[in-house]
Amino acid sequence: MGKWEKLFQYHILERGYHYYMSDHVYDLCKTETGYTAMVEGTEDYFVEIDIQDGSVKDMYCDCPYAAGGWNCKHMAAVLYKIEEENMESYREQKNENLKKEEAEIRSILSTMSGEQLRELLLQYAMANQNMRNDLLLKYAKSITEIHLNEVRDSLYRIAANYTNGYGYMDEDSVYSYICEVEEYIYEVVQKMLVKRHCPEAFRLVNEAYLNVLEQEDMEDYADDLLQMSETCFDLWKQILEKCNDEQKNMMQNEMNIICKNTQWPFLIREDMRNFLIFEFHDEACIKETMEKIDCHIDENLRQSVDPWDTGYDIEWNLLRRIQLMKELHYSEKEIKAYRKKYWEYPEIRMQEVDECIKKGDTRNAISILRESKKLDPDDSRMQRKYSELLIHMYDQSGQMQDYKQELMHFISSFWQNDLGYLLKLKEIMDGEEWIDYRENILEQMNGKFDRYELLAEEGLYERLMKEIMEEDFIYSMDRYEKVLKKRFPKKVRDVYLSYVQEQAKVVSNRKAYGKLMWYLKKLRTYPDGERITMEIAKEWKMKFRRRPAMMDELRKAGF
Repeated sequence: MGKWEKLFQYHILERGYHYYMSDHVYDLCKTETGYTAMVEGTEDYFVEIDIQDGSVKDMYCDCPYAAGGWNCKHMAAVLYKIEEENMESYREQKNENLKKEEAEIRSILSTMSGEQLRELLLQYAMANQNMRNDLLLKYAKSITEIHLNEVRDSLYRIAANYTNGYGYMDEDSVYSYICEVEEYIYEVVQKMLVKRHCPEAFRLVNEAYLNVLEQEDMEDYADDLLQMSETCFDLWKQILEKCNDEQKNMMQNEMNIICKNTQWPFLIREDMRNFLIFEFHDEACIKETMEKIDCHIDENLRQSVDPWDTGYDIEWNLLRRIQLMKELHYSEKEIKAYRKKYWEYPEIRMQEVDECIKKGDTRNAISILRESKKLDPDDSRMQRKYSELLIHMYDQSGQMQDYKQELMHFISSFWQNDLGYLLKLKEIMDGEEWIDYRENILEQMNGKFDRYELLAEEGLYERLMKEIMEEDFIYSMDRYEKVLKKRFPKKVRDVYLSYVQEQAKVVSNRKAYGKLMWYLKKLRTYPDGERITMEIAKEWKMKFRRRPAMMDELRKAGF
């Protein structure tokens, strides 16, 4: 359709694209002269596009903006949709042509001898490195060092594409670089595993990981490196699944050697140590790791004056040690005894609670949570967590009195993200008790939105309307407009009327004018709105005639 984008102002084109991406265009129909469609907006608008010789000849939309002779966002949205349809049609035609070509080539190949096919494949492979690599990786009985060097060279070329002349990679390039390395090495490993070239695949993954870590300042990009770490871990698992016993032993031995070799980066060694622990269940490695964890814990305990300084680090190490104890098949009694030794740490107790819940031991889980509330009186994060869990467990076990008390404690003690817990409490209170409790809660609520939400939920619309009218901001009215408009249309109208009149005095940029017109159009939908808005528009045209941007926005809004 030619370069139709030039028919629109940039900001209109941008809005049209947003409408198209948000699926606001529907009922697109091809006609003799072009297309028609409907576009969902403030109202539903009809759009007609005439196309001649592949170019846009004429356009029509029944929106107020287009009525002023301008090309609107609805037209742009439909043109984007037409391009999508044409592209889909092009793809379908291309796929159809490819199918025909495939059938023709199959027919030709079926007439060729085996010798001719092999000769043809050889010619193409020698002329195309990617094809040559595919053949060697998938079908060679062994992978030669020459071919491995080609793969290594590819890794260096990927890095070179993202670094400057001084060997540095800028911040915006790191993520793309790591993604390309991941994609490349993933494809290579899949091909190598077809013929079970497991040792070679394992070493290539390690080299790719090392290659990434050796880039300058790469240690500053922890999140991106974590992604690379996870990919390598996944590839090691895939390789391990394809290994025979001899290859598994090789992989385990090489990982153990790397873990002890401090010349390898710490991140690779830690990932391999975890792989040895959780995939090979290497007893020696687990015991060695446990000893290191114990040293860390003892050191933190000796150095810590304030438990808040090292509490998180100690808890993380304690939980990891317990996990390793399970790997070594420590008895439940031994693990419980270890937890009791460090019972002052909240996450240790929470782990015990989780295990009780899994076993269906509700009584002990509740007991630990009650104890935890007493042990951590100043830890608001954990207090909230304990209380939420107790609410759930009291509810599940039918302890309704405790459930009610815990709900009341939770509501009065912690910030409420929504009315969920209040409504749970309402369900178990009788009418009079709830009303008394609700009024008490309303008196305590400082956060306007929570208070308004409860008033709306309870159908206390007159109080809600009164309080919103006393506000200086319009956002609360916008939020509750739907429920209030049905009951107090004139009062809501007057709030918006006052707002637009006050704002017109102070706003001074096009974006603010556009928002003002949005409220003016909203006013049209209220009692006597057409007359009121036309009078306001007339007044503004006289009073603010020296504001060209405001006059332009008035015209575009249909005033």
